[in-house]
Amino acid sequence: MNKILSSSVNPDKLALTFRGLIPLIIFLGMLKGVEITEAELNDILQNIILVIGVVGSAISAIVTTWGLIRKFLVKFKGK
Repeated sequence: MNKILSSSVNPDKLALTFRGLIPLIIFLGMLKGVEITEAELNDILQNIILVIGVVGSAISAIVTTWGLIRKFLVKFKGK
C-alpha cells in the first residue's frame, strides 16, 4: 500500500484519515445518484496518489533538464 494511504500504526491498513473520508464520499455520491463501493474508492485514491507522484516527477525532470541546459548555455556563451 502507498505510504500516504497507509496507517502509521499498521502499514498494512488504510490510514484513519482516508477511512474517515470514505463513508463521507460514498454518502455524497449517493446523494448525487452515483453508487460507489469502498474498494472502488480505495482504487481511486491510490490512482490519484500515483498521478500526483508521476506529475511531480515529470516537473522535477523538466526543471532539472532546463537547469542543465541553462548552465551549459551560460558556460559556453561566457567564453
